[in-house]
Amino acid sequence: MVENQFLERLNLLFQSVMQNELPFGGKQVIFLGDFHQLPPVKPFERCLHCGADIPVPTANNKELNCTYKECTRPEGQTGFTMSDQWAFKSNVWKEL
Repeated sequence: MVENQFLERLNLLFQSVMQNELPFGGKQVIFLGDFHQLPPVKPFERCLHCGADIPVPTANNKELNCTYKECTRPEGQTGFTMSDQWAFKSNVWKEL
């Protein structure tokens, strides 16, 4: 029930505290459980980069994307789809 961005936020916190750019600040992290059993609760509710609310997807637009014009996300980064909600789909999971 942990979403993609929760892991990303945790990674950024560890990197900041440890002052280390390695995944999770170079610390060993142990994950337990069935990561595909239950979907995350309220995935992609807020933007990872600016904290603004992310609008709920519509029938015409199935991508979740921050619409805040002052958003600080990296250039070229696109939004998320509901299939990206799982923790094991996060960038930091791939880096590990």
